[in-house]
Amino acid sequence: MAEHLRVYGILSGEIDSEIQKLIIELEEKGYKNIFCTNTEPEVWEFNKKRGLWKNYPDGGVASVEVGVGKPDLGIYKAALRLVGLLNQPEKAVFVDDKSDYIEAAQEIGIKTVYYPEYGRSEVLRKQFSELGIGL
Repeated sequence: MAEHLRVYGILSGEIDSEIQKLIIELEEKGYKNIFCTNTEPEVWEFNKKRGLWKNYPDGGVASVEVGVGKPDLGIYKAALRLVGLLNQPEKAVFVDDKSDYIEAAQEIGIKTVYYPEYGRSEVLRKQFSELGIGL
């Protein structure tokens, strides 16, 4: 497990600076920004100690804490509950690089952005614009 954690730590890194700017712009416009992640208990604890989630002041949902992971609808409902949108999923936007996770979020009415190109903030900006989210 130690090797897995070391490699994971190298790969997970900090959020790209352009994406961080985008997140700040969204927050300045009043949008909440949370994470929704599938993770193992050891990795979750490791990343909490590293402060990896500090970029998400509104918190987030981890599979290890809610007992289900993506694409189970329960994790999306937990995320909606966290931001007060459980009964208004159409007001939420879920961004992910896995199409099956995107499809699951759409199943319960969440707007989605399929984003397989990490580090390309212009792609996110364009897709947000298409959803009516001006930045």
